[in-house]
Amino acid sequence: MRQRLGALLRRAIPAALFVLAGFWADDRGAFAGLNDQIGDARAALVPRDASGEVVVVAIDAASLQAVGVWPWSRRVHADLLTRLTAAGPRDVLFDIDFSFAADPAGDRAFAAALDASGVAYLAGFVQRAAPGSPAITTNLPLPAFAERAWLAAVNVVPDADGAVRHYPYAVEIDGATVPSAGSLLAGAYVGSLDAFPLNLSIRPGSISTVSAIDVLEGRVPPETFAGRSVVVGATAVELGDQISLPIHGVQPGPVVHVLAAEALAHGAVPVTLRPGLVLLALFGAMLAFQTFGLRRPVAGLVLLAVSLGAAEAAALSAYASAAILVPTAPVYPVLGAFVLWQLVGKILASAWTIRRQAAEIRDTAALLGTVFEDSSDAIIVVAAGGEVLRHSRSARQLLHCDGQDRTALPDPLRRHAEALLNGQLPAGDGRRCCEVACAGRTRLLDVTGSLSMAAGAGGDRTTPRPIVTPSVRDVTVERQQAERIAFLSDHDETTGALRRHAFLDRLGSRLEAGTPAAVFVLRLRGVESVNSLLGRDVGDELLARVARRLETSEPGVPAVARLGGKSFAVLSGAPLDAPAADRLAQRLLEDIEEPFSSLGIAVSVGASVGYTVRPAGAASTAAEVLNQAEAATQIAEANRLARPMLYDPALADRQLRARRIEREMAAGLDRQEFEVVYQPQHRVADGALVGSEALLRWTSPCLGPVRPDEFIPIAESTGFIADLGRWVLRRALRDMRNLPGHLSVAVNVSAAQMGHGTLMADISDALSDAGVPASRLWLELTETVLLDGSGGLVETMSDIRFRGVRWALDDFGTGYSSMAYLSRLPIDKIKLDRAFVAGLGDDPAALPVLRAINGLCRSLDLPLLCEGVENDEHLAVLRAHGCAEAQGFLFARPLSLPDFIAHARACGADPAADGGRARGAT
Repeated sequence: MRQRLGALLRRAIPAALFVLAGFWADDRGAFAGLNDQIGDARAALVPRDASGEVVVVAIDAASLQAVGVWPWSRRVHADLLTRLTAAGPRDVLFDIDFSFAADPAGDRAFAAALDASGVAYLAGFVQRAAPGSPAITTNLPLPAFAERAWLAAVNVVPDADGAVRHYPYAVEIDGATVPSAGSLLAGAYVGSLDAFPLNLSIRPGSISTVSAIDVLEGRVPPETFAGRSVVVGATAVELGDQISLPIHGVQPGPVVHVLAAEALAHGAVPVTLRPGLVLLALFGAMLAFQTFGLRRPVAGLVLLAVSLGAAEAAALSAYASAAILVPTAPVYPVLGAFVLWQLVGKILASAWTIRRQAAEIRDTAALLGTVFEDSSDAIIVVAAGGEVLRHSRSARQLLHCDGQDRTALPDPLRRHAEALLNGQLPAGDGRRCCEVACAGRTRLLDVTGSLSMAAGAGGDRTTPRPIVTPSVRDVTVERQQAERIAFLSDHDETTGALRRHAFLDRLGSRLEAGTPAAVFVLRLRGVESVNSLLGRDVGDELLARVARRLETSEPGVPAVARLGGKSFAVLSGAPLDAPAADRLAQRLLEDIEEPFSSLGIAVSVGASVGYTVRPAGAASTAAEVLNQAEAATQIAEANRLARPMLYDPALADRQLRARRIEREMAAGLDRQEFEVVYQPQHRVADGALVGSEALLRWTSPCLGPVRPDEFIPIAESTGFIADLGRWVLRRALRDMRNLPGHLSVAVNVSAAQMGHGTLMADISDALSDAGVPASRLWLELTETVLLDGSGGLVETMSDIRFRGVRWALDDFGTGYSSMAYLSRLPIDKIKLDRAFVAGLGDDPAALPVLRAINGLCRSLDLPLLCEGVENDEHLAVLRAHGCAEAQGFLFARPLSLPDFIAHARACGADPAADGGRARGAT
């Protein structure tokens, strides 16, 4: 009996601890979110219809279109109230902001209608003075209205996930307790500031709803409202009174008030069961699992799963029949942790048993095995005269054996053993490395011999005699690998050419000796095409052929190096003056451009060549000379020169400025020297403002204005573009908070940002920080990014697009690979390069190109935005051909944020009006 009681306590105590932990966590709200999700799911499974006792008169899109621009004249509301009053409703709630004065005649008409009705409620609410501000403002009806109607609070408070699950009985406004709209409609006001849970099983779609314009024009029968409560409010999305509900998504504010009234009026307010009862049942389930489930874990887990399913079914039935919320959320984490703890304990106990048995097996194997036979090295026991007494398994595999399984020592090993036996080698000098013919192949062996005295060797088993035990290791592969590594430390694996540091060593030796030197740097063109069309193997072979051709271009070339992916350097072996160096550079260029026909197909590549000549005794380091040649090559490549480029000292000034820009950028960002300006984007059809492109500008105190095309490439090459791009994203999205919600902003993304790996996180952080919807952000990607051929480009773009951000392909038509990518890139818009728009009216080819690209966009269902629109003639052509959007100096030059806000107001998109008239969820 005592043993049974002890076993029961050992099972009960852990279960009780887990249950107490569940109590503790539940008391601190750890499972509130999960309980909400479970409750939402139950409500979705048992939908019910509204009673029809409350009718919504919707100020919808049709009403706005028929009556006019919001806010309406109060005369319209007066007419609406008069028609409703005539139908004999129980009461009428206006979920509309009447806190500001409008036209005096309309205000007087609405006050008179309130006097005549006597059944009206007007909305009052509190809200923050500005986003993020702690200040609270109160919106109450004008005194002329308030004294003729009852006040109803229309505030709702969302949960942490942004969804509204609870509704207040009343709200404190200016120190007074104001009944909520739902309480007044249901006639269930209890004088409490508490909130009750909404019954989300009531379907919003079942609520009786009529359009305000139908009421105003007499198309709704009066019996629709007779004896019923009526809620007049905004349902049009553009009026902003939208509230997020679980299950039902975003719903108009009037619908939420009706859902609350329905729950109160029909006793359908959900009641939450105490979690203690649930956790007590969980305690019993834990004891049952410990008692029976651990004997058969699979059956026990199945039983637990069935029990949980039955419990959830009962909870669903309780909610459907009596609106009782059973908080089962603590069950899952507590029970899961408990079962995991039990299983882990069982696994650890089994693992300990296995480890103990394995240790016994290893000890036994160690006693039975022999170090001699298990050695990875070939071990041989040699007696005087070269007699092999014994050899290991490795020796048999390495050295050949005769027919009697005896290993014959190769001569180098035999001589080494005899030297040790005869004392010809000093103590401790028993290690040798020798080449031996083994099994028909020459092997390099590392031999370590040790001399010792062994008894029982040979016929005389009592007298010790000397023996040598050579330990032989085949180091052929290791030596080859070491030689290969030594070679690759100075040579490029693909081409066999020198690496940069080895080339600098050769060049430095010549300069230190006072020998004149000419250095040529070639950067190939067309290698990417070879890789794409013929494969990477052919591309690597092409680079190797280029290196060999450079080595033979001049007799006695002392050094050819591969500096990067497609850059090579050549050091002249003979002193050259400037004319001779130019001739050699031209010859190198011609040699490279000669087709390579030994690759199975004639392959041609081009090159940009730069060079520098250092006379004897010039005070220059090898790195400086090579940098000068590379700088000349960069100029030749940037300017697409078809001839070699000699280093110009003026390049040093530009390089110095580039380095100063590189040093100043980070500090400039910290000192807030950068700013973002916005170029407006307009719809072509009606000229409406639809968004802007964010453009980065930098004015440095020490450098002056620095052009983007000057500092952006430097930022990309140093990796600073990630910080700069992150700053532009945050600034642009924060500025968007000051603009109407329908305006978007486009931010440029460079190839370096796409490859940096933090772009997705930067976008998410910027959107979260600004509180701006992802749909307002466009990312512009130029065709040059596509030329890099990044394998993860499409995946990265798709991940970002899934977040809600949209992509635009910028500078379309300037590259050559975009057509191949359009079919699989997640692009939402194409921006036509300004060069095509500038030619309209002058270049006869410009209009056909515009038609073709616009037709392509229509077939792909992509809007076309045309850049560089500078005059009315351009705009007329774009409008005639149905282009979607445009930007350019015709509309405005890039503007600061205040100027852009003024431009938006001038275009009819007033930020203040956009957010100040329509009330959203608070």
